[in-house]
Amino acid sequence: MKYPFKPLSMFAQETSSCLHQQPEVDFYIAPNGSDSWSGKLPVPCGNDGPFRTLQRARDAVRELKHRKRNDIRVQIRGGIYRLEETVVFTVEDSGEGAQKIIYEAYPDEIPVFTSDREITGWHKTSDDLPGLPAEARGHVYEAETQGHFYTLYDNQGRLRRARSKGFIPLEGGTHETLHFPNGWLKAWPNLEDVEIVIHPYHAWILNILPLVTVDEEAAVARVRYPATYPMNELRYLRDTPSCWVENALEYLDEPGKWVLDSRRRKVYLWPRDGKKPEHVYAPSLIEYIRVEGLNDLHNGGDDIPVRNLCFRGLCFKHGDSYRVSEADAGLQHDWNFLDKATALFHLRGARDIVIEGCRFMDSGGDGLRADLYAQSIHIRNNRFEHLGGLGILLCGYGAGTK
Repeated sequence: MKYPFKPLSMFAQETSSCLHQQPEVDFYIAPNGSDSWSGKLPVPCGNDGPFRTLQRARDAVRELKHRKRNDIRVQIRGGIYRLEETVVFTVEDSGEGAQKIIYEAYPDEIPVFTSDREITGWHKTSDDLPGLPAEARGHVYEAETQGHFYTLYDNQGRLRRARSKGFIPLEGGTHETLHFPNGWLKAWPNLEDVEIVIHPYHAWILNILPLVTVDEEAAVARVRYPATYPMNELRYLRDTPSCWVENALEYLDEPGKWVLDSRRRKVYLWPRDGKKPEHVYAPSLIEYIRVEGLNDLHNGGDDIPVRNLCFRGLCFKHGDSYRVSEADAGLQHDWNFLDKATALFHLRGARDIVIEGCRFMDSGGDGLRADLYAQSIHIRNNRFEHLGGLGILLCGYGAGTK
């Protein structure tokens, strides 16, 4: 993976000088740091140096707040920071009064936050693999994997999940059942991984729905969660294909496509360049950072937001995409969901927050969302690119509820 940041080898060259803390910077974070160190130095120096994680710096700021009333600044060195869990900032992390708590990139460097894990151990798939298209034989590789993920990445960005061509649903569909032309859907061995993507009746809404059963003889499929509208042909564009299938092996028919079979713990990939895959990554998180206040959702009381935080010059990439669950409430016509962790950066009860000069990229979900109490939020000069969802979503309380 290529990122425009200073290599760690250059950090090592700096250690001999044992650089001291700049007066205006309180803590540093670096990929070669340690959470057992003081965090006061920008590079390792003997038995001291920068922190290793954002969580450790956050906790150090909590302690420093009791002794310092001016702004507190944390600088993050360039490099890759792999998250295993969402980093949460609460009211305990607010700046006091006019005090600002600033988390920013070290000058001229880009810290990259990701949840990806490299998939290794690739080898050629047997040409006898059931369901593998004839044109894919000899080109597909497989590797062991665990868990579910809905997006996959290489050094060029997001790889495409295998998908069928579009078809027109037959009449008789409901919110839970789809009537399809013969042969389009099958009772695939990895049916729990297969999804239909459909514009149910209206062209301006898109549902991604996991399959539960497929009756090939009756040509009827049942989905796990109801569609927004009955799954029939489009109301005004009747001759337009409005449904397709994703993540079935028989549609692994072009370079750059992949399929997950969680039952067999396998991922299959036809590499873009035809070579043995290298630097292929699967995400493990959707939400990287959550700023979460004390939100009174039911009693109409006063919320206590997180205040006075600033995030500047950070990069977030390789997040997964959100999937609907039974308890989800849709926004308007289900173009997103109410108060859900669908974004890389999530404000949920926040005030006077600055997100500036950051980059949200190559991820399956939303870039940034603000839910419930969200006032005086400054989103400036950020870049949102190659996302599977929205760039920015604003969704406060309903009118008259507060």
